[in-house]
Amino acid sequence: MNKKLSYLSLFLLLPLTGCGNWNIKTGSSDIQISNDGMVDQTTRDILSKEYDFQGNLKDCTVGKSSRRRDLPSCNDIIERRTKEILKQEKALAKELQKKERQQKKANEFIARKKSTSNSFTFPNGLKIKTVTQVRFNPETNEIIVNSEVLRQSGEIDEFMRIFIDGNSKLEISFFDKQRFELVDPMVFPLNIYEGQNAGFKYRKNVGKDSSDLKGIKMVGRKGIQSLSEFSKITSIGVSLKI
Repeated sequence: MNKKLSYLSLFLLLPLTGCGNWNIKTGSSDIQISNDGMVDQTTRDILSKEYDFQGNLKDCTVGKSSRRRDLPSCNDIIERRTKEILKQEKALAKELQKKERQQKKANEFIARKKSTSNSFTFPNGLKIKTVTQVRFNPETNEIIVNSEVLRQSGEIDEFMRIFIDGNSKLEISFFDKQRFELVDPMVFPLNIYEGQNAGFKYRKNVGKDSSDLKGIKMVGRKGIQSLSEFSKITSIGVSLKI
């Protein structure tokens, strides 16, 4: 009984050891598995797989039998994949350089200040000068207005009275190159207490001591639609409302 089982086992093993791995493409059994993979014992071609540039795993051969087997060459797949990767890398590098140039240009434009200065004379002989600068803040989509009122002549008491007792206002307007007003003006109350209640910031500009008052600095913010709207501002108008 054991001898019959041995013969049966030998019979079942013969097709597996004699035929090797079946080659679907050629209908032959000349392919064996080795350390290199699936190797055609007749042509010594290696049957393998490679990822193409789209990420698809493709059957291919390393050797001369690609056409006979109706399979692409592994080397061709690798070469095309390499070319496509280099092409994509060059395109990405070009796009990155373009964005960097655009960002640099935008940063340079944002950093650029628009400024103007004006002088005003009061009936009591007091003369003041205003220096106004405007800059765009891309993080908040606001224009930041810095305006300083400087005393050019007249008594300090008369100068301070404007910021303590008076109700005068400094109006900042924004125009395009056709002198068309783009956004609503920013109005600084010169009265410090009134201005602080409205959300503006005030700071004294003094000389060697606190009694040597040279001017008052004011800072305000105003919402704007975009950088392109700010770029249209070509001039700043300053008027004093008494």
